[in-house]
Amino acid sequence: MIRGTIGPVGSVFASSAISDGDAGKQHRSVRQFDTGATRDEDAGKIDFEGFLSPLTIRAYGEYMNRHRQLPDGSQRASDNWQLGIGREVYMKSLWRHFFAVWEENRGIATPDGLVENLCAVLFNASGMLHEVLKAKADHTPSAGYSFPLADRED
Repeated sequence: MIRGTIGPVGSVFASSAISDGDAGKQHRSVRQFDTGATRDEDAGKIDFEGFLSPLTIRAYGEYMNRHRQLPDGSQRASDNWQLGIGREVYMKSLWRHFFAVWEENRGIATPDGLVENLCAVLFNASGMLHEVLKAKADHTPSAGYSFPLADRED
């Protein structure tokens, strides 16, 4: 059981952790809301809501949706890219779009504009990261690369 003081928004501030008879195990602090509902503390949990911008995600989703149309009029699945695109393909496209972003940032207009190219950079970086993480999880080379993936801290 956790004893504490309820704060102004209904959060519990733990004053001590007390064992519930589980051989001396300490329990994490619990938040209690004005409604009586309780949840464990969120300290140390990944805060996706804080790390991501709804403006960015909406623009990226719109970009991805625009690029689903195929020349024959059909539409590819939204997750088609997860089937696998070579890292070298992502890299070349990433460089092209980064270059266009650089031009836009220096006041040089590009045919697709800044937002479109930033979304393309996100797509290529995300796709390449997907391939790297997928290969690391599978312990197999990604996109034909025969070298081992580095395990260094970035």
